[in-house]
Amino acid sequence: MENKQFPQSKDDNNDIKVQLAFNYNIKLKIHEKLTLSELRNEISKNYFISEDEYEIFIGENKIDNESNKVHVLKLFEKYNSNNINIKTYKNIFDLQNQLDSYDNFLTKNISLKTEEINLLNKEYENLINDLNNI
Repeated sequence: MENKQFPQSKDDNNDIKVQLAFNYNIKLKIHEKLTLSELRNEISKNYFISEDEYEIFIGENKIDNESNKVHVLKLFEKYNSNNINIKTYKNIFDLQNQLDSYDNFLTKNISLKTEEINLLNKEYENLINDLNNI
């Protein structure tokens, strides 16, 4: 993974805002019938990023405007390259934040379910006691 800095804008106090772009070189098994849509699905699945969070390049050529039905091998021929690059502004820290948020969500839901189970167990015990007292 390499990162590049692109100046974005200047503030009144002469600070320059910089946005980092991360390029990921990926290795996938490309079969003859693989479409651009399937490639995008693989990228989303393997890198946990949605289609609107990255750009795909073959060689130096951006292919976001290509049809989803086109075969990747045809794009390799068209652009005379078999290098697929993903360019995204989402970095490992964004992914870690997403994982932390999901972990917190799961922990909260597990805690709620545990409380429900404990309440049901108490209710069950009370019902057993009531039946024994009859």
